Amino acid sequence: MLKQYKNTIKKGSALVLTIGLIAGLSLGCQSNAYEAYRKAEEKTEGANTAVYDMTIKMESDVDTSQMTEEQLKSINYLKQFEFKGKTTEDKAQKAMISDAWVNLGGIGFDFTYYGNGDTHYIKYPVLKKYINLETLVKQGGTDPSSNTMPTIDDSTKKALSHIWSQLATRESVKSVGDVIIATDSGDIKAKHMVIDVPGDAIKKAMTDSQKIIFLDPNIQKMLQGQIEKIKAEALKKGSTEAEIAELTAENLTLFDSEMNIESYTLSCDIDADGYIVQEGVELVMNGFEKDSPLKSMTFHMNTVYSSLNKPVNLDFPEITADQVFTTEELNQQMPSVFKDLIQ
Repeated sequence: MLKQYKNTIKKGSALVLTIGLIAGLSLGCQSNAYEAYRKAEEKTEGANTAVYDMTIKMESDVDTSQMTEEQLKSINYLKQFEFKGKTTEDKAQKAMISDAWVNLGGIGFDFTYYGNGDTHYIKYPVLKKYINLETLVKQGGTDPSSNTMPTIDDSTKKALSHIWSQLATRESVKSVGDVIIATDSGDIKAKHMVIDVPGDAIKKAMTDSQKIIFLDPNIQKMLQGQIEKIKAEALKKGSTEAEIAELTAENLTLFDSEMNIESYTLSCDIDADGYIVQEGVELVMNGFEKDSPLKSMTFHMNTVYSSLNKPVNLDFPEITADQVFTTEELNQQMPSVFKDLIQ
């Protein structure tokens, strides 16, 4: 019985872990022993403004034989995940606008994300009002005590960066020639670099990363609502106090010693001005822990920067209170896919 409850928590935490790993994977290419990389990292991360296109595709093979109807409905969204988005960002102003398209298990939809300081909104085309992300999170009961959107702590980001940066060494990084990258600002000529890392090293980086992500105070707070609900249900159905005590964020694991890295490629391109203008990750893995419903995963991410450290246009709409969904309105009109993912 306890196995079922652990897998229920893993269903909800899989996307959280994936998002956290994206931060680590994308940072790996930007920190390594070569001077060219160190200079490119400093210059790219030091850019106050950026415009970039990101694509993410993730396909998972999941054993659904032990899942309830409710679990099946939610996991189907995550078995095939695809994201495409164009982001304009001003770090100094803590401002960002992203026009995005997401495909969750065959259900595709567009939305625009607005982040301006401490305010975060989503505009879904078929809805007439804006969704306040704090309201959305509270609606799902995942973060009842927080007044801000859960994010990965800065110390967690630094720790992830350190783990993945250690993979790139003088022996593993190879320059494979010049490439031409098409961007909104025109074609860019760049040096193409590939980091060739053994599967065992990738596996260790992933297992170390998951520990850091699930110990992040913000992530733990976000998961706590779900964990407490599952604990209450497990107690009603006969689980012991000792078994229930094991259902914690600290004990969550998706990647362990059984995991096998089939293939891994990390690459990035540095232009003549010393900026990283494109970075990509491809990862195929299988053989997860024995009681995990996740059997295999293919992950691909690519980011192309069309503008770095140049003036950007951030045209935020004037959002008044009557243009934002209340909690009651959101409960009635929120798309079912959002409800299934956060509840």
